[in-house]
Amino acid sequence: MSLLMDALKRAEASKAARQESGGDAAADDSGLSLEPLPRAARPLPDLAQHLAAVDAELAHAAPPPRPPPAAPAYAPAAASSPPPYVAPPEAAADKRRLLWLSLGVLLLAGLGIGGYVWYQVNSLNPAAPLAPTARLPAAPPQAPPPAVGGGASPKAILPDAPPLPPTTAGEAATPPTATPPRRAAPAAPSAPAAPPPLRLTPTPRLDADLVDAHARLQAGDLEGASQSFRKVVRRDPQQTDALLALAAIAQRQGDFSDAENWRQRALAADPANPAAQAAALSSRAAQGEAQVAESRLKTLLAAQPQSAELNFALGNLSARQQRWPEAQPCYFNAVAADPGNPDYLFNLAVSLDQLRQPRPAAQHYRLALEAAGRRLAAFDPEAARQRLAALKE
Repeated sequence: MSLLMDALKRAEASKAARQESGGDAAADDSGLSLEPLPRAARPLPDLAQHLAAVDAELAHAAPPPRPPPAAPAYAPAAASSPPPYVAPPEAAADKRRLLWLSLGVLLLAGLGIGGYVWYQVNSLNPAAPLAPTARLPAAPPQAPPPAVGGGASPKAILPDAPPLPPTTAGEAATPPTATPPRRAAPAAPSAPAAPPPLRLTPTPRLDADLVDAHARLQAGDLEGASQSFRKVVRRDPQQTDALLALAAIAQRQGDFSDAENWRQRALAADPANPAAQAAALSSRAAQGEAQVAESRLKTLLAAQPQSAELNFALGNLSARQQRWPEAQPCYFNAVAADPGNPDYLFNLAVSLDQLRQPRPAAQHYRLALEAAGRRLAAFDPEAARQRLAALKE
């Protein structure tokens, strides 16, 4: 703006100088002079002042300068890494809901698969738990019931060896090991077909001495049965049934040393035989090693829960210590595995009698007497009859 004013001032000065030089020349040449025109009554404003006023008004009307932006408090992220995306709360809630729903579906699927596997395993393993679901309730131990009608409560049979081998009057000539396998009846063909070729299955040869030993044992001839069993053992030293029968006969005859010898031979011949294991552990319990025998019996029963001999031996061990609530389930399991054994039935009846359950006790006394008519028993049938009559009154 000052340059413009200077230029205007110089232009006016040069114009005034030309006028003066021109006036003098005209006066000199013609004697004439130029008179300046009269000025207007209102003088023109000074251009310099006007421009200065305009600059002042423009400066006053202009907005104030903006301050420079403040530096951010945080360091800006690199250009290559954009700021993280923050999902809105609604999206986060939907994600959580979807996660819980997925976990629930997976849990239900796992439960379904587990139930299916459990069902398949149970269907493939038909061996149910040894103790049936309809087990007789066990009452707390109490004192033995008083004698009724002059008949005292019989004592349980607590042999140190397993009962004698099972034999029946009508099947004395056929020991248990000689039973031929059963064959399923063939289905009737829908159309006539050629007959299948004949196949001859050899019948197992029976041991005459073993048959005679079982017959003598059923008749009560312990001495004759012992001689026949000894013949079988001389011919076959690994015959476990004959060895156990000799141990039981010697035990009943009071020859405990000979009975222990036969038990050890049976255990050496077949260490995995439950009857031999039960006989050896019952002997240890009678010799004062009850805790060791009980622990070993429980371990064996965990692997062979359906063994009648092991359950009977554990029941006898508990009965010796008057632990009737523990003995009764063991006797029940033994009867479930071998329902025709009179000694198992009799001991179960005594345990129920001790637990003050007269009705099931009378039922099992009756079953024990019936089984004693078919197989040799170790209990006194007359004492069982007296107790059965007392319970009926």
